[in-house]
Amino acid sequence: MSLLTLVGMGGIGLLLVVFAHRAALPEFIASGLAIKLQLLNGTSFGIATAILAIALIRTEWFKESKSFFQQFITDLNPSFPEMVFYSFCAGVGEELLFRGGIQPWLGIWYTAIIFIALHGYLSITDVTTTIYGLLMVLVSAGFGYLMVNVGIFSAITAHFWFDVMMFAYIKWGHKSRFVA
Repeated sequence: MSLLTLVGMGGIGLLLVVFAHRAALPEFIASGLAIKLQLLNGTSFGIATAILAIALIRTEWFKESKSFFQQFITDLNPSFPEMVFYSFCAGVGEELLFRGGIQPWLGIWYTAIIFIALHGYLSITDVTTTIYGLLMVLVSAGFGYLMVNVGIFSAITAHFWFDVMMFAYIKWGHKSRFVA
């Protein structure tokens, strides 16, 4: 599934960049700040927003929703290298499709809402999931602003670090005596 996300979604995103948006691929990839600055900005944003999301899901109010994700991760039981691989595939594939391919048509905010809705975080029946989803809309919009103002690698990097940290917290963090 991760390879499908990487190749399928990423490939569709690149095709949209080139054929629908008429952008030359080398210019799209190279646009924005220097790669080092993109990686630094993306890492900072991804880690900061993951810390915020973890702080939210650590509250008692999110206990039931957190249990659902903990069970999902327990059933999947990914190793740390698998978490990194899944996060890499999602970061690259999803960002190329949503930020590179869809965002130029719909704008940052509509793209963020659609992205989070497709992930199942906006629910008319579950208030806690929707509150978390609204935070994720802000995070996703942040990825969009990174892409526009810093470059595609910053959005990919932010998405990658966010996912790695969330995977790790859901698998191991809730078991720590130092984490609520």
